Amino acid sequence: MKHCAEITSLFFGILITISVISCSYAWQLSNKGPKNSLKGLVTKYWNSKLTGDMVTCYQLEEPNFRKKVPISAYVRGGNLIYKSVQVKNIAINGNNATAEVEIEYLIPALGSLSFKNQLKDKWLKIDGNWYHRAPTKKTIHTR
Repeated sequence: MKHCAEITSLFFGILITISVISCSYAWQLSNKGPKNSLKGLVTKYWNSKLTGDMVTCYQLEEPNFRKKVPISAYVRGGNLIYKSVQVKNIAINGNNATAEVEIEYLIPALGSLSFKNQLKDKWLKIDGNWYHRAPTKKTIHTR
């Protein structure tokens, strides 16, 4: 009888330990925070630019931009070849965010000369979802 009680106690101890670990892991997954979530989207956007996946980039653009610019024009509009991209920092202020992004790119008309710039890439949260804001002349180069 004593042996059965020890096994039952051990079983419940293991069950409680597994429950605590599972809850802790679920909490960590659900609380990665908005900054990490946005960094994933910013990285996805710029990696898509890097690989030439302009359809993914277009889908991440803010809805008002997509209403004005058809995807065919968006895809044709890219005149840079991206060589490297690195997301440096993200600052969130309510429904607006700025990502500091370092890019290296080529302008095909100039040959193989590459350029490096740091951007202040703007993002906007609409209905709980983050979208890339199309750059204006003010936001393209910040050096």
